[in-house]
Amino acid sequence: HALEQYLSVARQAAAPLPRDIDAMYRRLGEIEAAVRGGWALRPCHNDLWEPNLIDDGTRIRIVDWEYAGMGDLYFDLANFAI
Repeated sequence: HALEQYLSVARQAAAPLPRDIDAMYRRLGEIEAAVRGGWALRPCHNDLWEPNLIDDGTRIRIVDWEYAGMGDLYFDLANFAI
């Protein structure tokens, strides 16, 4: 889980964190459990926004795939629309 890794790094670096970070992290687990299995997962970019698109006038290429994984079919569309 990427958030768990980021949180671990932040704690090791003694970075300032919200006082209720542990409660927020537990809540995230509850949310994930509530939506798990509600739909078929599909390959997603998960960071689709304009800086991750390269348009050479002929084709558009999507770059920066570090957050790619299986997810909600509509996440990339919703994220890009914001």
